[in-house]
Amino acid sequence: MYVLKNRLIHLIQQGAGRFGLSVRKTAAVIEDQALLAALLAEASAAEAMRRGFDTPMKNKAPEATGQATGIIFSFNRPVQLELLLRSYFTLAQNPVPLIVQYGAKGEAFKAAYAEVAALYPQVTWVAEERFRPTLEGVLAGLTTPKVFFLVDDIVFIRPTDMAAFAALPVDTAVPSLRLAPTLNYSYTSAQAQQPPQFRPGAGEMLSFTWGEQWNEWSYPMSVDGHLFSTAEVCVMARTAAYKAPNSFEGALMRFAPAFMGRQGLCFAAPKIFNNPCNKVQSEVANLAGSISPESLLARWQAGERLALAPYLDLHVTAPHMERDLVFEARA
Repeated sequence: MYVLKNRLIHLIQQGAGRFGLSVRKTAAVIEDQALLAALLAEASAAEAMRRGFDTPMKNKAPEATGQATGIIFSFNRPVQLELLLRSYFTLAQNPVPLIVQYGAKGEAFKAAYAEVAALYPQVTWVAEERFRPTLEGVLAGLTTPKVFFLVDDIVFIRPTDMAAFAALPVDTAVPSLRLAPTLNYSYTSAQAQQPPQFRPGAGEMLSFTWGEQWNEWSYPMSVDGHLFSTAEVCVMARTAAYKAPNSFEGALMRFAPAFMGRQGLCFAAPKIFNNPCNKVQSEVANLAGSISPESLLARWQAGERLALAPYLDLHVTAPHMERDLVFEARA
């Protein structure tokens, strides 16, 4: 395993620059892609066997909600996190377990997180000191063979059968809660994007080819609602370098060539939506609104919360779009 890990690290370091976010169809790159996929598969198989995930899942019914766990990353956004959790437990049918890994700077934010945690005792709460060791601990404790990630400015906007989503294949596909044929604009790159060609997929899902189009359609390793093998994520998380959610997602993307051969799976309409009304990280200079977390916290302390109604069945043309925030009195 040690030798395999070093080979993975070497291949990633040497190949990441030329892989970028899409695979150039040259013989050398295709060979490296196949090698990376084979090495990841070998390491993940060993991890799955060690953790008892190697029992085939194909004969298990969709109602078996123990197939996946959702991990939510949150920092100084307890008010937005509360909306995400409320939307999930309002719209999720057969909800799967959630773990919130959170960090808070300042006693006021810590107090607000404690209040949100009290509202959702069915969620597992993990306070973060440093991102990577905390995440590695969370991943080490997972008992489900599949995992997906969410960030705290996401909102569920449509009913979603989470057990059926968790039952989708991750060895041949990367299922997504956020992608859909309606998405023809990329907020993060500020440009129009052409959706790929779609085919019927598993159940109600539509299938597409990763890399056929740019931006989100060439980004299989998103931490915004994409479903993965727990064993694969654990191998990648131990191998790559990162220190926060953005660099973690970037680290996962170094493995993207191993996933480009898998199909994408999405719904006819997005199940989740990201409202980037503010930014709480300094790793990446990504586009975001200017509403301060402190101003949201003040509204929470005044007895208000973000309203869910404006997001229900929302028609969106991009996975990220700034939307006006609407507040309501907390019950």
